[in-house]
Amino acid sequence: MAATGSEIASPLEPRIIREHLAAVLDSPQFARSHRLQRFLGFIVERKLAGRDNEIQEYTIGLEVFDRRESFDPRCDSIVRVEARRLRDRLADYYAKEGRTAPVRIVLAERGYVPSFEERRDARSWTIHAAIAAVACALVIVLFYGLAGAPSRHEPAPPAREAFEKGLAAWHQWTGEGARQAQQFFEQAVAYDPEYARAYAWLSAAYRQQATMGDAAPHDVYTKSLQAAEKAISLDPQLAEGYQSLATNLTFKPDWIGAERAFRTAIQLDPDSSGIHHGFGIVLLAASSERLAEAEAELRRAVTLKPGDLGNRVVLAKVLYFRRRFPEARSMLEEVLKIDPYYPDAMRNLAAVLLQSGDAGDAVRLYEQAQKLAYLAWGDGLLGHALALGGKEERARSILAGREADYAAKPVGALAIGTIYAGLREWAPACQWLDRAWTNREIRTRYINVDPIYAPMREQACFARVLEKIQLSSLTTRSH
Repeated sequence: MAATGSEIASPLEPRIIREHLAAVLDSPQFARSHRLQRFLGFIVERKLAGRDNEIQEYTIGLEVFDRRESFDPRCDSIVRVEARRLRDRLADYYAKEGRTAPVRIVLAERGYVPSFEERRDARSWTIHAAIAAVACALVIVLFYGLAGAPSRHEPAPPAREAFEKGLAAWHQWTGEGARQAQQFFEQAVAYDPEYARAYAWLSAAYRQQATMGDAAPHDVYTKSLQAAEKAISLDPQLAEGYQSLATNLTFKPDWIGAERAFRTAIQLDPDSSGIHHGFGIVLLAASSERLAEAEAELRRAVTLKPGDLGNRVVLAKVLYFRRRFPEARSMLEEVLKIDPYYPDAMRNLAAVLLQSGDAGDAVRLYEQAQKLAYLAWGDGLLGHALALGGKEERARSILAGREADYAAKPVGALAIGTIYAGLREWAPACQWLDRAWTNREIRTRYINVDPIYAPMREQACFARVLEKIQLSSLTTRSH
């Protein structure tokens, strides 16, 4: 798009561009598509970093769409197809919600390197709106005293910039994104040791590496807990700090302390979709006796942020845990109508289909999800479905690969145990589930509610694993 009329090409401050990017990614056009969020965030951040040479089809395929190094753009058009969708969504955004935005992100018809345009008329309008807002704020202060929460620490500019880069990397939800997020958040606290939010998100970045299977949980959770505690010590009113603390406490496991921390976070920020989401799936959904509460928290998250498909996918997972398979299926199919390339929605729908006896379609969905976004955990689900579908040879081939990978890097024990469960080999299944909990793999907490492990519940070795997770202390509500 050429700069004409009220639009001019202008060197804008990275902070302004990142603030605008955050608004775009949270808009209805993008909030429903994690893939397009990752795509746009990746190319904008690379551009701001002066790394235009990395904004190429091959690199985007690897970094954004989780293709492997064998990715050949000549045979796989994923980047070109998604780029067309990205251009269409940007055009729709600037025709609607973003029509008065002071900045435009422009992606030309050829290539993937974005440019940024400043709109003078919008900037003028924004200034006038800001003046009016200040006037209103003065009236509120004069009549009612100080408005809103007390002011917090204002980070140094380099720290704020590093923090914003960290957020963009974290929201990619990839192993590489998690590593980059950790580096940026560490830079932020190095620039400004009093930056509480940066510590809270550093805690989350450590955990994300383990969740994505790129780090052994024991290697990161101590650092994650320390970062969360540091955030709270710097700002005792920071809801994000308590949310991160709560998540970390579930790995000890200290379920009672974790619930108290989650409730403190909700009290501090009752309208945070993310906190209700976390409370529902990280803690409540682990207990078969509290799945109704988990569902209520996820429904609250959906109400607070209806455009976030992630909330709907996790709500569907809780419905699946509750054996309400038709409801879960309907919700996941609706999500995939909106975003046909959502790997987690595919995996959850596959799990529902497997419980309905449709192993063939479940396998196809698991395979598609693995191609879109490979996870070691995804291998476990795929191997399990293959075993149940009578494809034992393929299941054992995946199993052998996972065991070899574990010998080299002790990550992914739950995936191995899950394949053994599909093969109905209970002794090794229990051994690997026990190892997964010893390693504090996050998904192990759900073995008592996930239907795929139901056939194991009569096994004494399975009961011993559950005892170690100490879910009995989670059966009653903590105040």
